[in-house]
Amino acid sequence: MKEGPLPTLATAVTNQAWYGWVSKSLADGLSRNFDGQQFHMDQLIPMESEPTEYGKKLNNYHKKAKIMVGHNVSFDRSKIKEQYWLNRTGLRFIDTMSLHISVSGINSYQRSILNANKDSEEKFDLHQQTSLNSLAEIHKFYCGNEISKEFKNVFVEGSLKDVRENFKSLMNYCANDVLATHNVLCHLFPIFEDRFPHPVTLAGMLELGTAYLPINSNWHRYLNESESTFEDLNYETKFTLAKRANAVCQLMHDEKYKEDLWMWDEDWSTQEVKVKSLSSVRNSKKKYEVENTEREETDAQKYLTDGENDEEDPLEKEFAYLKETRKLLPTKPPHMSGYPAWYRKLCSKPNDKDWAPGPQNISTSMQIVPKLLNLTWEGYPLHYIRKKGWGILIPYNNDSNIETKVPLKQLLVQCSLPQTEGLFNGTDCSMSTLDNDVESNLCKKDFWYSSKTKKSSNRLSHVYKGSAIWCNTVVDNCCYFLKLPHKDGANYNVGNPLAKDFLNKFSENVLAGLDSSATEVLNIAKMMSYWRNNRNRIMSQFVIWFDDLSLSNTVKNTKKSMRYGAILPLVVVSGTLTRRAVEPTWMTASNAHPERVGSELRAMIQAPPGYNIIGADVDSQELWISSMIGDAYYKKIHGATPFGWMTLIGTKSNETDMHSVTAKAIGISRSQAKIINYARIYGAGQKFAERLLKQFNPCMTDAEAAFKSRKMFTMTKEENVQSN
Repeated sequence: MKEGPLPTLATAVTNQAWYGWVSKSLADGLSRNFDGQQFHMDQLIPMESEPTEYGKKLNNYHKKAKIMVGHNVSFDRSKIKEQYWLNRTGLRFIDTMSLHISVSGINSYQRSILNANKDSEEKFDLHQQTSLNSLAEIHKFYCGNEISKEFKNVFVEGSLKDVRENFKSLMNYCANDVLATHNVLCHLFPIFEDRFPHPVTLAGMLELGTAYLPINSNWHRYLNESESTFEDLNYETKFTLAKRANAVCQLMHDEKYKEDLWMWDEDWSTQEVKVKSLSSVRNSKKKYEVENTEREETDAQKYLTDGENDEEDPLEKEFAYLKETRKLLPTKPPHMSGYPAWYRKLCSKPNDKDWAPGPQNISTSMQIVPKLLNLTWEGYPLHYIRKKGWGILIPYNNDSNIETKVPLKQLLVQCSLPQTEGLFNGTDCSMSTLDNDVESNLCKKDFWYSSKTKKSSNRLSHVYKGSAIWCNTVVDNCCYFLKLPHKDGANYNVGNPLAKDFLNKFSENVLAGLDSSATEVLNIAKMMSYWRNNRNRIMSQFVIWFDDLSLSNTVKNTKKSMRYGAILPLVVVSGTLTRRAVEPTWMTASNAHPERVGSELRAMIQAPPGYNIIGADVDSQELWISSMIGDAYYKKIHGATPFGWMTLIGTKSNETDMHSVTAKAIGISRSQAKIINYARIYGAGQKFAERLLKQFNPCMTDAEAAFKSRKMFTMTKEENVQSN
């Protein structure tokens, strides 16, 4: 793996023989260098054709049906030569990992328990029912004994030389993995057939395992242009941030940073250059004059090459002693003395390899950047507290005589103090007790309708009506600190308000800056977000390019300047507990967006001449299936249940489909209602729906979320009565 993505060794077994394959580079003893290299079919494992007859076989495609079994077999398939042919062979794949996930899969919570170092009764019980997805764990679970994986690291960390030196042991290791996969199949496949007896299930898994993505020369163009645009935008961002850092650094004069709403709590300490006393400098001058006089008496007169006298510059002679004062400087001078500490962290040191003047070590992921850009959330300045993450400061005290480091005067100008009687005097209606008042009533069934709760809610809304989250934190006796809402819930802290999850808040004017620098940086961050998060996965795609023997005459004669190739996506055909296919790049690819660099990934899959790409979609597939299952169980008539009836009569255009009805009933968008409805289909309960509603609207109280989720879980029956 360290030397590239091409295969090195392979083993396989049938009921007739054992098979082994060795890569050409390993057989020749040559180290591989893949920098900028393009890969071809003859570097892959031939499973259905002889290498010497490869050209002849292409015109006679193998249609004989065959089954190949492997563990995480999509990885093995991507290294097989014939799988890249434009016309498919009869070979199909069964993945023992997918079989295990279908039969005994685990959810994320169970995975965290099994991965925990601490033993517990819950972990012991899980080990009796399921296992993690690795071959070693699955073999131990189904077959009862462990297999050795000690040689695996040679392939991961070692070189071809290491493989050659341990050749026999590594071939045995590969063969033992084949045996382990066979043993798992013998135990697991009968359970799978018993659990899923219909042949469509198995046929679907076999066909999903043949995913194929054709590409052409536009793939390289897409990568190069996306990377080039990304680098240009990244440089522009760095230049804007550096310019902003230099401007903010000027606040050091007359300690103006103490009046800045964002930089008041940063480290403005400086380092000074310590030199010897002035008397040492004078002594150095006297010592130099004495030594220079003695040198002039002993030295002979010097001449230049052209015969003229070398006249000494009087100014150089006068100030020559200053060269000696370098000895008065410290051996290791401090880095950028006189500059504040936060600024020094952004500047590279002179001995760094890529040294450049100014704050070059700066990016949008750094903690100082939101403060440099003077970012606000709903008009309130952003502030960072360790162990609380990013949040906002809301003033509750307008006493100018109070001792505080917070620039309260400037904060009150930016965010006016709400004038609500008795709310900020620290007595009956203190903000610090509101959260406790609310939580103490959450257990009451009629909480949403109680007047007491409405009164508390109204008092809270007078102070703040936004989406930030109360965390019972006071800053310097004059401000409340409220956390920014996290997508995973109130228990999580926001680490970077410029992350992709917050970029849409900029469009909604929730997140904003005070000047054009913030607008520029946020716009660029939005453009770069897709490529920054996906570039490594996209650029590391294993691409095989076709030679002329691999192409038909139709393809070769159409565009001679165009090259053609293919990618085999690493699809795990049953990768989740609900038996949904999983693939890290292509199955999560979003639609192209003109403002997002690299988002046109899906458009790079282009069929060669003579072929077409056909799209198909089943509208509300899960809704239909689940409703029919319920109807069949209840009355054996489709539409017998409220769920089934709504699926039959509802239409999106009339807003009578289930998603539209759910959205209208509980006051959320249709896209949000789809998420909740599909969660219900897959077994989620009312508590999970409450958490989703809180994520959709962080301002929503727990009681309101509980009320709406209860309504959602009962409204289908009511809507059915109205429809009838």
